[in-house]
Amino acid sequence: MDLSALSNLAKARQQSDHLDQRHDKALQLYRLGCEYLKRAKLSHYQDKSLTKKAIACLVKAIENNRKDARAYIQLARLFLIFKQPIQANKYLQEAVRIDPLDPNAQKLLTYTQKSASRTRMRPVSEPLPIDTQQTELVDPSLQPQVAYAALAQRIQEQIEIAFERVQGLKPSMIPIQVNHMRQTLRQLEKPFDSICQEMDRIEKQIDLSPLEFEFKKLELNLNVFEDILSFSERQIQFRNETLALSQEIEVQMQSSTQEIEPRETYERFLDQALIQCDALADQLEALEGAGNEVGHLMKDYDQLNNVFQSFDNCLNPN
Repeated sequence: MDLSALSNLAKARQQSDHLDQRHDKALQLYRLGCEYLKRAKLSHYQDKSLTKKAIACLVKAIENNRKDARAYIQLARLFLIFKQPIQANKYLQEAVRIDPLDPNAQKLLTYTQKSASRTRMRPVSEPLPIDTQQTELVDPSLQPQVAYAALAQRIQEQIEIAFERVQGLKPSMIPIQVNHMRQTLRQLEKPFDSICQEMDRIEKQIDLSPLEFEFKKLELNLNVFEDILSFSERQIQFRNETLALSQEIEVQMQSSTQEIEPRETYERFLDQALIQCDALADQLEALEGAGNEVGHLMKDYDQLNNVFQSFDNCLNPN
């Protein structure tokens, strides 16, 4: 008997068990970090203790599992919220290296690479179109102090408008409402972009640090609006894909009872459907991991799972 081989096998099993434990711990820390982020978001990230706890949990999650891109992406989002695109870029590059197909990481990385040289930028999943009509800037001929006062007034006006739009805003699965949200966000982004341009123009002439807090309030309101819009779009896409796959499975199941195609054809379809189901499960987990309520989407996925199981039982009866 080769005792050394048995010893090596035992060590390998111990290492595997230890790795599984670390990965389980990483998942728990990631979920806890997302929960802290969810609470911090409700305070517009003004509660620094919640933000610090979220960062600590996400960092520890990475330490326990460096092959899970989600924690890197959440940390990158935080850096973007606090206008540190260079730091965000580092985490996103690692996330893309781990999971090159992750759409969120790809979109955010593209954004940060374009904006890393700017000191003020609001994190977005992708750039939204801006109306061709120009937004009037502060008159460049004004003295710096006068331009500062005019800029401060514009920021305050936009804070009030953005806050009014965000108040009571909830995710929606009604396309016409989501389209209205997109239009509203574009209307809010237009003056925001012009304010950014004006701040870049006059900051070399006068200290703008007293405006930073008010400017951040405007950013946060727009971030909240965009997060709600993004979740609305993603949940609509998830439901559409889930319902479409359910219907396709039902059609194939009906076809199989009539033996229209060879059995191997239906088995291949079922294998592909399983891959799609797993991908949808990952999407659902990502939505929940970002702190969203997904109970209504879970019902759609459960329905899909039931249809899949019915087809599987039909092809492979006990």
